[in-house]
This record gives sequence, structure tokens and C-alpha cells, in this order.
Amino acid sequence: MRTTHRKRVLILLSACLAAGTEVPVLSAQSYEAADGGSYELRDGTLTVDTMVIGGGGPALFIHSGGINKISSVLEVGTRSEGTYQLSGMGLLIAPLEIIGSSSTSGLFQQAGGMNTVGTLKIASKGRYELSGGALNIKTALDLQGGSFAITGPSALSLASGMLDFAHVGSLATDKLSFNGGDSVLVILPRGLDVSTGFSSFANAGVTHTAGNRLIIPAGKTISGGGNILDPVTVAGTLTAVNGALWLKNGAFVSGTVSLNGGGLTVEDTTSGISGGRISGGSEYVGYSGTGVFTQAGGTNDLGSCDLYLGYNPGASGTYRLQSGQLKANGQYIGYNGSGLF
Repeated sequence: MRTTHRKRVLILLSACLAAGTEVPVLSAQSYEAADGGSYELRDGTLTVDTMVIGGGGPALFIHSGGINKISSVLEVGTRSEGTYQLSGMGLLIAPLEIIGSSSTSGLFQQAGGMNTVGTLKIASKGRYELSGGALNIKTALDLQGGSFAITGPSALSLASGMLDFAHVGSLATDKLSFNGGDSVLVILPRGLDVSTGFSSFANAGVTHTAGNRLIIPAGKTISGGGNILDPVTVAGTLTAVNGALWLKNGAFVSGTVSLNGGGLTVEDTTSGISGGRISGGSEYVGYSGTGVFTQAGGTNDLGSCDLYLGYNPGASGTYRLQSGQLKANGQYIGYNGSGLF
């Protein structure tokens, strides 16, 4: 196996780690386990700027003790297959962790220890398995088509963002202690009772059951990114953080919605805005079926994005502007289907 200079630096540090001494910052260098490489952290403190597990071939990082401090980003399987195993008394601290990509597999297995992360992104070929220990997410859990599995007794805290238990993967929630902050949206599958379905459950934000209309009440702010598959009523604030927000099943807005490059799809006759503001996303009124959007007040500001009425062949979209202000980069009245403004 080819050994790079960067790997040799880390191997020389292994004796210090085993002895329990603190390792200083590695001159802002990144650590890359690649080409079949592996590394084990048992004790001491490892401090790096960027850590890539799987840079040019399958790679493994075993973390059973000590502290791994990452000041920029941890990438697991973003370039080639990679696995991070956290257990025992290991402590991982990072502002951003990215597991997998759209083309390479990344696996994070947590059987113990604590993972304190700002934003946790799990790409379409990424998987996070939580079977023990504590996962503390300070900013957001961004599921980009990836899998999040709870398989054993563990604790999960989320300071802000969205957590969709209805669509994330296998969940042994009866073994999970969950705590959510003021701006957290938790989406539960039908039939899951928080009083009996969790080891413990507390959420200061909004807790929603999939299949019903999601309501963001006045005075409440919810932040996060990803897809919301149910119709939404927003009297408070719904804002995208760390990625785009997609409202896939219509919305009625009297408060504030920020999509951050995402979008709104309308396939009903009750969506609209009566006050407040919608900003920063594409809007599809009649994507594949029939949609009607009524603006009776407020501001609908798509920014650099476009408004589509009747997007696909056979679709029908109607926009009724009764009051307020509409701003869009482009307006397509009957894009591939039929449209009426």
C-alpha cells in the first residue's frame, strides 16, 4: 500500500495517542485515510482541520477513546468508500460531518461515546447507525436521501432543524431518549405515540404526525432543510437553514416562509398567501395534476427563481392575484401543460 507523507505524520503520532498525551494542532494539515488505510484513536487528543475517511480507496477510522477535534469538516465516504466507528468513551467534535455522497458509500457507526456536531449531512449513499452513546446535533440534521437508523439504547439531541422519523430508515425509538430545541420540527410516523414509543421524548418545537396538515402557529419559528411532504399552514415562521427547503404538497401562508433555493409545489385548490412573505424558491402550481394558488395579500418573492403554471404535460395551474405583491425571475403560464393567470 502506498504510504503518503501525510499518513506517516499520523502514524508517528499513534504512540503519543496511546500514551494519553495531548497532540497539538497538526499545522492545519488535513488527515486523509485512503487506499485501504485505517487509523485507530484509543486515547489522547487528535486535532485536525479536515478529516477525510476514504480519499482514494476504502478506509476505516476506529475511535474507541480519546478526543477527535475537527475544526472544519469530517468527510466519511465522500470520495471513496469510508467508515467511521465511534464507541467506548470516544468524543468526536466537528462543526460539519458529511456521510457518503451521491456516488460513494459512507457509513458512520456509533455504538458508544459522544458525537457533538454542528450540521450532520447524510447523502444518498450515506448511512448513520446509532446503537449506543449520545449524538448531539447543534444546528441541523440534513438528510439528503441518506439513511439514519436507531438500533440500540442511545440519546439524540437536536438544537434546531427538522427530523423526519417517518422517512429516515429503521427506528428502534423505544430505545431512544430524544430532546429537541425551540425551533425543531419532529415528524412522526402514524401510530407512534411519544409517551410510549420512546425511552423519553421532549420537544420544545413542533411535533407533527405524517399524513396530516402541518401547522406552524403564530409566534413559533421552525428552521431546517429538506422535504416536507404534507400540506403546511404557516402563521409563524418556517425558514430554511443549511440547505434548501421544499414544500411538496402545498401551503397556506400568513406568516413567513424562506425556501433558500428550494421550492413549493401546489396540487390543490386551497394553497395561497394572505399576508406575510414567501421568499427564495421556485413555485410549481400544477406540477403533474391540478393546482390553484390564491394571493390575497402579502409578498410572494421568488427572487432569482421562477413561477411555473402547468409544469408537466397534462398538468393545469392557476394563479389568482387578488392583492399583495408577486416577484419572480420568470413566469411560465402553461410550461408543458395549461396555465391561467
